[in-house]
Amino acid sequence: MNLLILSYYYPPDLSAGSFRCQALVAALIQKMPSGSTITVLTTEPNRYTSHRAAASERESATTERGVTVEIIRFKLPPHHSRALHQALGFLAYGRQVVGWLKQQKNRGKNHDKVFATSSRLQTAFLGALVARLYRLPLVLELRDLFVENLHSLFAPPLRFFLLPIFKMMEAWTLRQASLLSVVTPAFADHYRRMRPNLPIIVIENGVDSKFLTTDFAKPPPAVGTKIRVVYAGNIGEGQGLERVLPELARARLFSHQFIIIGDGGRAVALAEATVQLPNVEFLPPLPRRLLLDHYRAADVLFLHLNDYASLQSVIPSKIFEYAATGKFIVAGVSGMASRIVRGLAGVVVFDPCDAIGGLKAIDQASLALYDYRDSRREFLARYDRATLMEQLASEIVGGGGILMLSGFAFILLPTLP
Repeated sequence: MNLLILSYYYPPDLSAGSFRCQALVAALIQKMPSGSTITVLTTEPNRYTSHRAAASERESATTERGVTVEIIRFKLPPHHSRALHQALGFLAYGRQVVGWLKQQKNRGKNHDKVFATSSRLQTAFLGALVARLYRLPLVLELRDLFVENLHSLFAPPLRFFLLPIFKMMEAWTLRQASLLSVVTPAFADHYRRMRPNLPIIVIENGVDSKFLTTDFAKPPPAVGTKIRVVYAGNIGEGQGLERVLPELARARLFSHQFIIIGDGGRAVALAEATVQLPNVEFLPPLPRRLLLDHYRAADVLFLHLNDYASLQSVIPSKIFEYAATGKFIVAGVSGMASRIVRGLAGVVVFDPCDAIGGLKAIDQASLALYDYRDSRREFLARYDRATLMEQLASEIVGGGGILMLSGFAFILLPTLP
């Protein structure tokens, strides 16, 4: 079996999607028969402009089970975390994927199935295009409701122009799939309404083994020492940190130190809003080995989503990562994210963008700093990523074998064979 995987991000790039894809490849190696090939077409590390990890353009290795894994990384033009730059980066990725596949076809090398994992729809659309043109079964993984999020991400004039285009792309992409995997039940409900006859499975985000095997314990802060509140992740419109964190830091200027690890489209706005606050510290995106040290040093972990209706069905991957540390969690979330964390010990939830509620939550956390890991064992076992990816790998290898075709006017990437 020769499996083609399209994933815009892949380690050493820092993103939830890249780590999830890496775990999936590890699971596929155990499921696929000897002599199989897994080819991952991805990009050079580009998730954050402030983190440029070195990575080979091509990696190839054959495992003990006789499964060969190839990682092909395509170069992208320089870009920042802006929509236009991201769109240009994806077009460069798409063209290079197409060119590579042309070369493989000319050499007589074919694939048996396509798996595309996507949060912003474009990689899913590319996977559907490839599957249609090469007449391959397509398994899709959609990790977000991109079209729904357009209402929050763009102003009305641009939104009115883009929304019909992306709705058409979304509908056509779904019609090409023989199996769809999503990360929350709410996503399944959404896509089931769009295509009732499409087989849909829910494979949630989870906890990587590295977090399950790391000791994050530390003694409580000494009297007179500031409590360390750590946020790690994307700093974008969806997180809305600039709408709440400056007020929290200002109100707890002498008692709490806020460490913000990450980057994104709203990082500058957050930095400007906290420039006069000495208890706010910014760090660039960090490799996991360094991030683990900051989690260990933390007293409280902070999580926040903006108060957009489109985020009601989102469950941030950071929830699972944070839970594995055993640290107290302060979460400004609502909807499904709120429901899932309220069942965990050592978590206080407040309404998104509610600074007063956030202060009460942080103060409550500061009075109860101890290790909650044992009380979260059942949750962590349920969301063990290795187990979840084993389920997804089984579906990819054994299912998703029906080829579905439908008509569409190809307006993008017209140079395809």
